[in-house]
Amino acid sequence: MSAISQDESDKHFASTSRLPSSFPFEVKDFPTMTSTYETDPSFDAENPSFDNPEVRKAMGQDDPGMKAFAAYQDGEQPAEELVARSYAEDASYKSMTDKTFDDDVSKAQSKELESPASPSLQAINIANIICYIANVSIVFIIGSTNISDIPTNAEISAKYPTLLTPSGYAFSIWGVVFLAQLIWAVAQLLPAYRACDLVINGVGWNYVWICIAQIAWTGFFAQEYILNSMIAMIFILIPLMIVLFRFRNHMTNDNQSYFLLKLPFETHAAWIMAASLVNFSILLVDMGWFSKNFQVVVAVLSILLLAGAGFFFTMQEQYAVPCVIGWATLAIAIKLSDPYNISMVERFPSAAISGLEFAAGGLAAFLWLFVLTKIYILDAREASSNQETLLNDASPAEEDDYVKL
Repeated sequence: MSAISQDESDKHFASTSRLPSSFPFEVKDFPTMTSTYETDPSFDAENPSFDNPEVRKAMGQDDPGMKAFAAYQDGEQPAEELVARSYAEDASYKSMTDKTFDDDVSKAQSKELESPASPSLQAINIANIICYIANVSIVFIIGSTNISDIPTNAEISAKYPTLLTPSGYAFSIWGVVFLAQLIWAVAQLLPAYRACDLVINGVGWNYVWICIAQIAWTGFFAQEYILNSMIAMIFILIPLMIVLFRFRNHMTNDNQSYFLLKLPFETHAAWIMAASLVNFSILLVDMGWFSKNFQVVVAVLSILLLAGAGFFFTMQEQYAVPCVIGWATLAIAIKLSDPYNISMVERFPSAAISGLEFAAGGLAAFLWLFVLTKIYILDAREASSNQETLLNDASPAEEDDYVKL
């Protein structure tokens, strides 16, 4: 077929086919329709020939849309361009209707636009759900029941009174942690999240180490190996902190992703921060050779550390962390205010108890108020930014209307 000019090609294209509204390009967008337009030898409308026998078998040779798709499969040119080209240059298809053209474009594009297959489950996905089940089962059986006459965590904590031991209700946070992690463990098995960056690179294998360390802590604490439990607690905290800092580089654009993928770890990490300090205070009591005044100093420093952590993660907009820390410190204040806590009154000076009660309660109130203020300020800034964007994009008349409002 001889070369044709750009104008001739455009006119021929317009006369031989009427582009449907769904067609994404115009004639001028086709790079092959230049001042000279040569037809590929392999794309002969009169005697089509394809290298791929499967393509020849599956598609009619006299159908220009099918020829276009075959050429597209061979990587020659985009499917839409070849469909247009076949109609524009093959005079034998002048009578083709819009519907036929639409059908051929759809056939050619169907493979190009076909969505990729769902990602396969990876070893990390399977390991996460197995570790979750093992962790919950062992922590519940050993930590919450009197199986084989093993004391519960609450009973052991009562044996080691400290200035940081929270009121019993605070431990109900584990229900929130395990429920949130159950939802996460199931969600990360689903096609939409199993290969998600927050799961694969944000959490990674850290959840497996968290569960292993937590199972170890449960066993050590139940047997009152307090030093070993402290070491295990550190190995719970470290991977949780790694996850939190990784999350700073993996932003979520919607609430669903945040609640599914981030909230479980922010909640868990915050509680373990507080629990680690309580565990350390229990270790001091267990050793028995630290003075009461030293334990008071440790308690004060612990409250300051929690305050610093709450402030830092609020500034990082990881709001679940300060909220859970506030939950823990309020429970500490309530425990210190208990007039029937005889062991505490006998063990520590009343001034120290009152001071820590005020500090812990005040910290809880401060963190929650700080979080609310931070969220309010961010919302106000976002609203102001949106209004400024509207003003910048508005016409002078519209701008006057915005100013009046």
